[in-house]
Amino acid sequence: MLITILAVLLLLYGFTPRGTLLHEAIHLPWFWLSALLAAKPPTSCRKIQYGPHPRQYYLLCLPPGGKVRRKTLLLYFHGGSWRWGRPEFFKAHAGFFNRLGYAVALPSYRPCPQHDFRHIRADLAATLEKVYQQIAAEELPCQRAVTGGMSAGGHLAVLSALSTDWHPSCLPEDWIAGCFALGAPLHLSAMPHSFILEDFAGPRQEPLFERASPYSHAKKRPELPVLVVQGTHDGMVSYQSTKGFVRRRKLLSAAPLTFVKIEKGTHLKVASWIFQEGKTRAALKEWLAAYD
Repeated sequence: MLITILAVLLLLYGFTPRGTLLHEAIHLPWFWLSALLAAKPPTSCRKIQYGPHPRQYYLLCLPPGGKVRRKTLLLYFHGGSWRWGRPEFFKAHAGFFNRLGYAVALPSYRPCPQHDFRHIRADLAATLEKVYQQIAAEELPCQRAVTGGMSAGGHLAVLSALSTDWHPSCLPEDWIAGCFALGAPLHLSAMPHSFILEDFAGPRQEPLFERASPYSHAKKRPELPVLVVQGTHDGMVSYQSTKGFVRRRKLLSAAPLTFVKIEKGTHLKVASWIFQEGKTRAALKEWLAAYD
């Protein structure tokens, strides 16, 4: 029986077509194992609370010895369909950026399904305010910020950078100087219906759904540089969702938009940049280099 089960799993692993959720799910254990084995966490990481809820906090991760060499702070939002995941799972990502000299904030927020976009947006605003104040209090040399993330984290990163009407009043309008999204749903209406998406943004016909989509904010901050990386065979995030946002942003903004298409790339392939060399990591390092 065990041999039969292993044989079936092996067949599924080798022959399940890319671009499907099953393909992503089957490859997930190997992805997490690879990420765990290659993890290089930051040397200094502190939890800072910005609200009373247990999930209202962020991790501030600094380079070894607290020696921040970059003028740009990175706010890296974790993935997990707006309901799973924690900043602690992404310490290796902070460590990667720390070794390049960046200070990194890993935000947490109240997750779905108990909370929705309205609560998460409020948490993002509170995070930005607290991070901005913390930089001043600790006299870090960060003069601006770049937001970024993978999957749902990339969605929140782009939304935070483009939609400034809900930003705290203490934040300079141009403080967020760029954003990057890796395998992120950027045009929610182009995503297939799912309870995960509805829990986050509500029914498609409601105004909240439109406000939760970066596509609806594509004309805002036309000067803001954006990096988008997406696999053509992503089984979790529709390639057309990303492509739709890219087309609209290019139409409405003259700012540089770098779109990196990973041919036959899956969701996990894009996410594997943290432990694997490739187009995603190279594009991210090259894009960030323009800020310092």
